[in-house]
Amino acid sequence: AIENARLFELEQQRRRLADTLRGVAETISSQLEIDELLNVVLQELKKVVAYDKAAVEQFEENRLVVIGGHGWEEYSQQMIGLSFSMEGINPSRVVIETQEPLIVTDVRQEYEAIFSAPPYNRIRSWLGVPLTYGTNVLGVMTVGSSQIGFFSQEDADVVSTFANQVAVALQNAGLFNEARQQVRQLAALT
Repeated sequence: AIENARLFELEQQRRRLADTLRGVAETISSQLEIDELLNVVLQELKKVVAYDKAAVEQFEENRLVVIGGHGWEEYSQQMIGLSFSMEGINPSRVVIETQEPLIVTDVRQEYEAIFSAPPYNRIRSWLGVPLTYGTNVLGVMTVGSSQIGFFSQEDADVVSTFANQVAVALQNAGLFNEARQQVRQLAALT
C-alpha cells in the first residue's frame, strides 16, 4: 500500500510537470515579447520546482546580463539589465564553461564574494543550468533557495527542461529582431 501511494504521487508529479511544460510551450510559440515570456516561464517553473529566487541571464560579449527574474521583489528594478563579468570565480561561469547543470549546496560557503551581499545574500542553495541552442550557449537559468542543500538532481533535470524552452525562445526572439532590423535597413534604402 505504501509503495502504491508513492507510485501514485510520483505519477501525479509527472502529470503536473507535463501539463506545466505544455503550457510553457504554448506560451513560447505565441509570444515574441521576451520579458513577458520569461515571466510566464519562471512562474510556471515555480509550480514544479520550489525556489525563492530565479533569474535568466543572457551571455553577451563575455558578460552575463539578467534579462528575467522572479522573486526579487525588493530588487526588481535593479535586477533586469544587471550585468556581470564572466571573469573571476562564479557559479554561472562554471555552468557556461561546462555546459552542464550545477548544484551548489551552500553558495555562501563556495562563492562568498558574490553571495554575501545584496541582492544575493538571501540565497544559500543555488542551481544553474545552461541555456543552449544547438552548440551555442546563450546564457544561464538559475534558481536559488534560502535553505542549504535544497536542490536535487531531479530539480536540475526539470529546470533543464524549462531552460531548453527558454533557449528556443531566445533564439527565436534573436532571429525575429535580426529580421526586423534587416527590414528597417531595406526600408531606409528605398
